[in-house]
Amino acid sequence: MSIRRIALLSIFLLTLSAAGAQQSGTAGSGWGDGLLEALEEASDIATQERLNIDEIPEFTTVLRSEELRAAGVQDLFDALSLVPGIQTSVMQNGIKKVVMRGYDNPNSFVFDKFKLVIDGYTVDTVDFQNTSYYLSLPIELIERIEVVLGPAAALETSGALTGVIKLFTKSGSEKTEGSLFVHGGSYAEVMVATVQSYALGDETRLSLDGYYKKHDRMLDADDYALPNTLARDPESSEWLKDFSVGATLRYKKLKITGRIKREHQGNYFGWEEYLEQSTKRGMTARHIYLQGSYEDDLSSMESLRLSLAYSHFRYDADAQNYIGVTHDLYLPYTLDLKQSEAGMQMEASVNTRRIENHDIRMGWHGFSSRQYSNDLDIELPTGATIDTTLTRKDLKRYLSSFYLTDSVSMGEKVDGHFALRYDHLSDIHKGYYSLDATLLYRPWSTLTVKGGYGHAYRAPSWVELHTIHLEGLRTGNPDLEAEEADTIEGSLIFTPSMRHLLKLNLYYTNVDNLIDNREISGTARASEEPEYDNYKNRESKGFELGYRYRPSPVHTLKTACAYNDTEYVTEKQYAQSMPGVAHWSGYLLYRYNPNASTTLSARVRYMGPQKAYHDYGRDDVSSYTTVDATYSYIAPSGWKCYATVKNLFDEEVRDSSYYERHDGIIRPGRRFFVTVEFPL
Repeated sequence: MSIRRIALLSIFLLTLSAAGAQQSGTAGSGWGDGLLEALEEASDIATQERLNIDEIPEFTTVLRSEELRAAGVQDLFDALSLVPGIQTSVMQNGIKKVVMRGYDNPNSFVFDKFKLVIDGYTVDTVDFQNTSYYLSLPIELIERIEVVLGPAAALETSGALTGVIKLFTKSGSEKTEGSLFVHGGSYAEVMVATVQSYALGDETRLSLDGYYKKHDRMLDADDYALPNTLARDPESSEWLKDFSVGATLRYKKLKITGRIKREHQGNYFGWEEYLEQSTKRGMTARHIYLQGSYEDDLSSMESLRLSLAYSHFRYDADAQNYIGVTHDLYLPYTLDLKQSEAGMQMEASVNTRRIENHDIRMGWHGFSSRQYSNDLDIELPTGATIDTTLTRKDLKRYLSSFYLTDSVSMGEKVDGHFALRYDHLSDIHKGYYSLDATLLYRPWSTLTVKGGYGHAYRAPSWVELHTIHLEGLRTGNPDLEAEEADTIEGSLIFTPSMRHLLKLNLYYTNVDNLIDNREISGTARASEEPEYDNYKNRESKGFELGYRYRPSPVHTLKTACAYNDTEYVTEKQYAQSMPGVAHWSGYLLYRYNPNASTTLSARVRYMGPQKAYHDYGRDDVSSYTTVDATYSYIAPSGWKCYATVKNLFDEEVRDSSYYERHDGIIRPGRRFFVTVEFPL
């Protein structure tokens, strides 16, 4: 994006903001009960612990649906790019990545280092430990998003090494309003979605949501084709067919919630960044869960919560790759993977306030997962087939966890929060603990200072532990240890007036036993030497800064930036910053509410250069700055319209790739979207 464009946009925003400082009245209701504000709002975690939102553990961001829609945000993946400290990108094969505070596995498959929680259900799979298929949930179905950065396993059990994403859907939040959404946009994108709620009795309510979305996006990709391999136009295969249905049934103190999610998409630029011969191949992820929970007061001082959940996950991949024979001769072969697993979760907890100034919660959590299918079929260029499995067969994991949390008031100006958890995993035959300790000090009504320490872990997935030895696959290592993170952080929240809010968070993290691939020679591959291994002491440090300025109800300006430097050391002992992660990132959001029915907003996003694998002599992926503009209108009859232009100036955007054959993965340019909401 040129300096001239940035200057013109900045002058426009500052002019409007200055004009707004002179205005008053009852125009917009003011934007931002969430993103950096929410001084009196309570998040889910804050409600549990009796703390306000600026005093919950770690650095927390709350995003609310209406402000996200007004900013032109399309789905969960898009929304997470507004969280300082999170970087989002897409791999060459189309898998979406969410990296918190720089920690990634750049040399292997995408294994989540965070936990995703949907309406109180923790999405937990063991084979791949990947939840990217939920990132396409449209923003129209979401009530709010809460993100806790830092080691949060003491709150959400194994896997929350770098943080927790808590998603609250409108059906799960039991919203009583009903809506129908009709959406269209570039690349023939079409979506129909709905949210419904029915009172079935005095104490019974059924809430539903659902959507279907498709597009046929294909980007020019002439440089991504191998010589003499394509009989079609050289384009990426990014088509999408996506749907989900969610339901929540509440009867008195019993709540049953469930969801079906299916995402079917193309293989983008191919599994190794070479275009496939056909655009019909793709990946399909299917996930279903059903959870029942019961909550009741045992007395005026104690409460009880019980929950039981079942889930089933299936992942199918139909892909094609090439074997190089000569410089100009590449022969195709295909891979067909079918994997599935089923899981159970159980939890029982008691909350008590019998000790003065203490709010204590203690409980037990159990989790089990069993692999049901694990088939890998490879068809070679000769026509011969290999029928095998991706990992060892009949894998199982049982986890038993005990936890204790205590929120304590230590005086008028000091509060504390402490959480301790111990987990034992059956297949690793080892136990791990998680710890979170935070102290909060309010020297003045306008200032809150927080300091904390956290310890968390992530157990290795079955792919990392048990992938079989086969040419083209990365051999698993059954001796892997869990990744363990220690974090020290401090926060400052300054609110000199209702017009201003400033948040600053500083952190230092050390991850021991971080799991990554080794650089192995062909000889070692033949000897079945494991390719996954643990690496010692990778450090990450940085800060997240956010500021909100609201001179009047008409104007709101929010900005945030983040700096991160995460160490990455390969087996060859090349020390560099984490590949695929930018040191600097940030955004600016401006919203103009001239009246109660009209909103204009602009969103500027900056992503610094993304580090390349310097031991391979590659250049960094170039920085980019994009601008989105959104106009929204609310009619007197209640229907709403949102019109968005993404990447207004058609800036070239590329994401980092492990292979980085073409200076990064090209992403879409300028796009247009319109969504209309009808009240029901």
